[in-house]
Amino acid sequence: MPLNSSELACFAAMTAESSSDNAVPLSQMGIDEFRTFAAAYAPRAGAMPDVAFVDREILTRDAAAIRLRIFNAHLATGPVLIFFPGNGYMNPLFEENAIACGRIATNIKIKVILVEYRLAPEYPLPISIEDGFDALRAVV
Repeated sequence: MPLNSSELACFAAMTAESSSDNAVPLSQMGIDEFRTFAAAYAPRAGAMPDVAFVDREILTRDAAAIRLRIFNAHLATGPVLIFFPGNGYMNPLFEENAIACGRIATNIKIKVILVEYRLAPEYPLPISIEDGFDALRAVV
């Protein structure tokens, strides 16, 4: 699938900002370097829309607490989008994904639930996937 002009401009700007003679291939980065690299998306996320949300915690199967951010929680009926961020199960981009979820909730006027599962490598797979399943079970 070809990239659109906005995506091309974003990647061009990120490349220009991160270019250096000391560039490290992703495969050779430690987790902290990788997360710093991924944090380059944060300034491009934009502003959080003016939409109501609440944060709730649920307990997972191993009694760990994970956060759900619920946009338009006041809506009693209608469709619900449960958003599981990609992030490779490694990048703590919850707030950046919250902006996207806020936009969806604002523009479509639905309830949107963002899941903050635990991240690898601190919590090895399949913990992140199990957290997502436990969040889905709690919502249902």
